[in-house]
Amino acid sequence: MAQAPGVLAKKTKGEILEAYEDLRRRVETEQKEQLPLSVRQAERKEESVVLEKTGSLTPAMLQADIAALKRKLTASLEESEAVLMDESKTLADIRAAIAIERKHLEEVRQIQLADDAIQTLVAEYEQKQQELAAQISKRRSDWQT
Repeated sequence: MAQAPGVLAKKTKGEILEAYEDLRRRVETEQKEQLPLSVRQAERKEESVVLEKTGSLTPAMLQADIAALKRKLTASLEESEAVLMDESKTLADIRAAIAIERKHLEEVRQIQLADDAIQTLVAEYEQKQQELAAQISKRRSDWQT
């Protein structure tokens, strides 16, 4: 297993790396073999579970699963699209309602302004009427005397 330093000096970089990888694999294998029995049994059990899960899978089954997933995703996206379209219509209706309410509020404001103007005119009329009544009374009393 151990080689003389002079032998490694004559090898290329690729050969040295290959020898290193080979040695690393051997060390890992030896370490696994030296693991306690319970650890090795647990690893084997894990490996058997994975093999059982994947052993019955075929490319056709995987393709069918992928196709089913695509159908579910498409259906979900279509449902989301329908919900978004409904919400978009609701938003448009709300905006239209807001515009109508603004128009009504503006009409109410105009009515209030007109009402204020009429009340001012009525008050001025009543004041003028009182002034005229006072003037008429004064002139009558001046004329009679």
